[in-house]
Amino acid sequence: MAAFIDGALAGVIGVGSGTTRHLPINLKKPGTDVVFLACNMGRFSEGDHMGERKGLYGHGWEVSALKAGKAKVVTETPIDILAFRAPLWEVREGDTTVPHRITWTIQHRSKSSVIIWLRDKQGRGFMGRALLLLDGKPIEVLEYGTPDHIVLDAESLSKGNHTISVALFPETLDEEFEGNIQAAAKALDDLVCFEESSEALTAKAEWSFAKWEQPPASAFHAPGRNSAGIPAWWRCTFDHQAGAPAVSLELNGLSAGQVYVNGFHLGRYFLRKGQTERMLIPPSRLKAGKANELLIFDEQGASPARSVHLSHESAVAGNSKH
Repeated sequence: MAAFIDGALAGVIGVGSGTTRHLPINLKKPGTDVVFLACNMGRFSEGDHMGERKGLYGHGWEVSALKAGKAKVVTETPIDILAFRAPLWEVREGDTTVPHRITWTIQHRSKSSVIIWLRDKQGRGFMGRALLLLDGKPIEVLEYGTPDHIVLDAESLSKGNHTISVALFPETLDEEFEGNIQAAAKALDDLVCFEESSEALTAKAEWSFAKWEQPPASAFHAPGRNSAGIPAWWRCTFDHQAGAPAVSLELNGLSAGQVYVNGFHLGRYFLRKGQTERMLIPPSRLKAGKANELLIFDEQGASPARSVHLSHESAVAGNSKH
């Protein structure tokens, strides 16, 4: 999700190369204009969290780091997994967690929520299965598809010290860490971090919504200097001969976005610096002997004029930008 502050790109929130989990906003001057280009795609296709929320939801909070110290391994009574949540894939009646728990201690201040991050800044997450515990009581199942953060509401936390623990499923300890609980503790300690929220910055904001959609042909104009980081639509037309094979579209020098041919959604792209991606345009989507329209939406406004190519020599007839 790209974020823009007073018309300038402030960062991309999410998972993957070039993204961040936080957005720095300078609110010293009144009337700061914050715009989000939200994405509602890319959910998990399996696991216990297929209803994961996407895009922009809830308020924006001011957060600060919450020190928890190094994780410790403590031995406690194993937990009946299905007693907390059932059914769970490949968990049978009587299955329990391992007796070792990886535990952190946090000090909670009143009137603040606590955020538990389960993914590091490089986008790596916990790939095993476990129960997440608050003061010894299960609150969530950690597995493939778990959201990258979990929020503990201020109402559910009393003032003072609390323990956050991870109780691993047996197969996770055996398969992922070869039975070494200390290795599991180090791996989780490298991933997990804690924050506390102090103020909902958007609670008194004035909200508005604009639907993301293709602009009309009249909105395009000749290419000029494009403001770096600002989303842009690009349009060109090309000819296609009847009976010719599929057209190859080579994408270079772009960021992330969408490609349309004659109104048909050809696909999405996510390009790192120097990366190339090819898309095939099937003949059934092309108009023989007529002008065909290629639309490219780039989230950071990168120009395709010199870096995007069609395979036919006489393909490109002209281009323009919106």
